[in-house]
Amino acid sequence: MRERIRDIIRQVSDEMGITIVKGVLSTDHVHMFVEIPPSVAVSRFVQKVKGRSSYKIRHEFP
Repeated sequence: MRERIRDIIRQVSDEMGITIVKGVLSTDHVHMFVEIPPSVAVSRFVQKVKGRSSYKIRHEFP
């Protein structure tokens, strides 16, 4: 499941033009150091990552 979460985060980042510089995936949270273009709001990126990962994980791992 951890690998799937990483894949989802990478996919969202690529779609939004965001570079993940460093990331750590713990059992109950994620730490990321990212490069975000000025045209993208940080809150929008976090919203997309949390929303998509939550949705997909709940449906793939019931």
